[in-house]
Amino acid sequence: MGFTSDRPIAAGTGPMIDRSTGNADRGLDLPVDRSNSLEILLSCARPGQERTGALSEAGGDVDWDYLLRLANRHKLVPVLSDAARRRRIAELPQPMRTTLRQHAEGNAQRNALLADELLRVLGLLAENEIRAFPMKGPAFATALHGSLTLRQFSDLDLLVAPEDAARARAVLEAGGFRDRNQRPTAFYRHFDLVSSDGLVQIDLQWALANKGSGVRLVLDELWQRRQTSQMLNKPVPLFGWEDMLQLLSYYCGKEMPFVYLTYLSDIAALIEKQPDLDWQEVLEQAQRRRILRVVLFALVLADALWPLSLPETVRGAIEADKGLPRLVDRAQRRMFVEVNGQIGRNPTFAEKALLHPRLREHLIDGLRPLLFAPIFADGMQPVRTAGKRMLRLLRAS
Repeated sequence: MGFTSDRPIAAGTGPMIDRSTGNADRGLDLPVDRSNSLEILLSCARPGQERTGALSEAGGDVDWDYLLRLANRHKLVPVLSDAARRRRIAELPQPMRTTLRQHAEGNAQRNALLADELLRVLGLLAENEIRAFPMKGPAFATALHGSLTLRQFSDLDLLVAPEDAARARAVLEAGGFRDRNQRPTAFYRHFDLVSSDGLVQIDLQWALANKGSGVRLVLDELWQRRQTSQMLNKPVPLFGWEDMLQLLSYYCGKEMPFVYLTYLSDIAALIEKQPDLDWQEVLEQAQRRRILRVVLFALVLADALWPLSLPETVRGAIEADKGLPRLVDRAQRRMFVEVNGQIGRNPTFAEKALLHPRLREHLIDGLRPLLFAPIFADGMQPVRTAGKRMLRLLRAS
């Protein structure tokens, strides 16, 4: 059972899959049936017109249970459901076909609800002259994939200016939401809101990352570069393409060494959709925001799965960063291997402390979130103070 594909699955960093045996290299050690399962998911998640191609040729055994768990872990069950609906996967077991159809129906209803609520919330904020950007979610799915059904969402993420955050929360509370945020917002820099019926959650942010990340987003600049997209025949403000690429790249690094395939697929779709992307602006903005290595890291990973049309300037920057290959290898080995029944287990604090500083071109940016984190409670104030002093010394040096 399965399918064959004539595309090289890994360009740029060397093949992840040995095409002659079906086994994964780069430390994956996947059995043949699981390598075939991975190939199916990657083909389903491939952006652009190729997504409609047939996957119906016999090509070996498939571990269907692993395929479903893999798709669920990477938030790509919708693309698997879409492939099943189009009869693109050979010999898909009927129980799995039924499961995917039920998931697709439930996901479509859920996404329609979230899209309607997003439009309502953006309208409430606009009426009160509060600028807000959707981050991820239905607006991104529509802009990148032309459909609300090819992604799954748990909540709505909105970005507002820091000076508008409290007023935006008040507007949304008046509109039927309540703030259930029990976290210290001074660190997390967001409000956690939920609708009165509990069906819709909103993550209202006034910064991209938690305190100490070093990531700088200025809403005025983002607003000047914004684009307007259509969702359910209504206009929605979105990041400009160059800003959106950096945002998606940042999400790829958040759970390092685990990286969600859904974000990599979004990056590949964006690059295919926008052949005239201003790459020089991408690199310069990423450098100013101190996330250049994160962006290059995400591009290398996406390029390894679905070869991208990257200009020589970008490939030159990738080649010049000698720390990327080890980071990419670490991520690849975490993304698909199942250990003790869990695919791509979440990183421990120790792993974050080891890897996240390496993912930033400035060591201090990788260390600051760890030192500012709320694990330093009042009883550990001396440790926290010492950490801040060390940061000041690093900055001075």
